[in-house]
Amino acid sequence: ILSHAAAARAIGPELKGEVLAFLALMVPAGQRRYRTGADGMTHHVAFTEFDPDRQVLHEAAFDYRAYREFHHRTAKKHIIIFAVILGVTFIGFRFFFLGAYVRPLKRLLDAINRVREGNYDIAIPITVNDELGYISNNFNIMAATLQMSREALSDYAENLEKMVSERTLELEKARDTIWSEMELARKMQTILVPDHPHMEGYEVTAYMAPAEMVGGDYYDVINQGGMDWVVIGDVSGHGVPAGIIMMMV
Repeated sequence: ILSHAAAARAIGPELKGEVLAFLALMVPAGQRRYRTGADGMTHHVAFTEFDPDRQVLHEAAFDYRAYREFHHRTAKKHIIIFAVILGVTFIGFRFFFLGAYVRPLKRLLDAINRVREGNYDIAIPITVNDELGYISNNFNIMAATLQMSREALSDYAENLEKMVSERTLELEKARDTIWSEMELARKMQTILVPDHPHMEGYEVTAYMAPAEMVGGDYYDVINQGGMDWVVIGDVSGHGVPAGIIMMMV
């Protein structure tokens, strides 16, 4: 090839075409061999191809150092490309992992801690509709339900306090009414009992203390027709029923 290139008159693309013609029979490449020059110092990498029709062995050889330098440059490029791809892959995977898993999990854990502290007014932003997005969406629904329940309980407690206050006021009014009625019944029973009972020739002393405000006891001294009548009554039991029966009698 070198001899032909040195003796050829063609230049440029034309010379390149003539040189490549020597290699046309070597596609695909034949067996690779290692050759040592006659001086024992130079080495070549040779590719051979046998043409059985013409019984000719074609061989193309390259300087071993140039061959290795070519592969070294190619391998270096491949290593650099692989390193760049590897770096981009690791960096990209890190950002992908952070965005797809770490940050959503961190937001979910922070939301759980806030709910545990009693803050139900919280919503997790959903960026991707994956498994974590599904969990976050259900967590938002749960937090909203808890918030509604707390508001409902708060309203119920407030209304319950108001209802208890109103009921207490009603009970106090009823108690006052009953107390007034009991006081009236006591007064009525007291009216029936004589204030200053007297009998000619006697000293009359009487005292009545019912077990409750109203009782079933009764006494009287009646002066009628020149005679003195002493009346004493006692109804079984005590309280309002006994007092009413006694007043009826």
